[in-house]
Amino acid sequence: MTTPMHLTHCTLTGVDEKTALHELIDLSVEHPIAEWGFLYSPKRQGQPGRYPSVAMLSKSFSDLPAYVRVALHVCGQGVPDLLTGESTVSGLVAMVGERSGRVQLNFNQARDPIDLDALRGFLEANPALQVITQHNDANSHVWPALQGAGNHAVLFDSSGGRGILSGQWPQALNGVACGYAGGLGCNNLNEQLEAIAVAAGSASTWIDMEGSLRKTDSEGHDWFSLDHCTDCLAIASERIPRHVEVSAEDGWWVSSDQWFSQKVSPLTGSWQQVRCFNGIVVNACRLYGRDGWWDGNYKPVDGVTEWFKPKRWFNAADDIEGDVAAVQAYKASLSKSPLRGVVHG
Repeated sequence: MTTPMHLTHCTLTGVDEKTALHELIDLSVEHPIAEWGFLYSPKRQGQPGRYPSVAMLSKSFSDLPAYVRVALHVCGQGVPDLLTGESTVSGLVAMVGERSGRVQLNFNQARDPIDLDALRGFLEANPALQVITQHNDANSHVWPALQGAGNHAVLFDSSGGRGILSGQWPQALNGVACGYAGGLGCNNLNEQLEAIAVAAGSASTWIDMEGSLRKTDSEGHDWFSLDHCTDCLAIASERIPRHVEVSAEDGWWVSSDQWFSQKVSPLTGSWQQVRCFNGIVVNACRLYGRDGWWDGNYKPVDGVTEWFKPKRWFNAADDIEGDVAAVQAYKASLSKSPLRGVVHG
């Protein structure tokens, strides 16, 4: 069973000096859900591995096309530096903000607390910039202190960036954008996305991966693997329902329960437009002898709340008699395959 989810970003963190920017562009065209995470730490920048030079960060943020989504993950001393206006990190954040990117602040409030009043001030001074903080035991007091800041988002990561899979994903918080991270990779992503979909419910969400996306060279340095990224993007992209454009001139949205009261039955085995609880409109069909709505891969479409009642078969939203002749002609035009929607989508 596939639970509907509104997955907005698949964040792939750790772009480094060896990453070819033109390949990020190509993957972003193929998978618009991709967001590329760049790490910044004033003490580690420019070292081999996942902390590229400031020059490389600046070049990436200026050269990548606007449709390539980026996020700057500020770590360690970089967080208090940002809150006090230090020029290097502030300049990088400004570049990311200019291209509508996101900024994630990685800190441990229990071990090295930051000034939460200063963080709130930063949020208020940059209302168009989405700022993400990690939400775990060490940072349990951060979200309550920032409530009401509409540009604040939280990333559930119980391991605090150590790449350990969560035993149970938390439910999304009310009134704040939430993402999920910790131990995700192509080996478990399909299974974990289902669990995250259940936890997130109707809320928009995203996922973030880092450690699983790296390969280690003979000298012990780990480097960003676009092969791993490609595999993860392919899995994540399958969780994005195919959006369907529906014109109000072509019919009416009615409760999905109304389908059962129709006198004519044109729907079994043919594509219909339905709207799920998360607002996403998808193609689905009814199968003979089975309950519920189904997609073209024989997987149930959960959370259907409304059915688009087409004018080609009905005269009004409350018309349950339907146009019998039109329905019969339509049914005669279909093949006898058990899932006609696949053939005649």
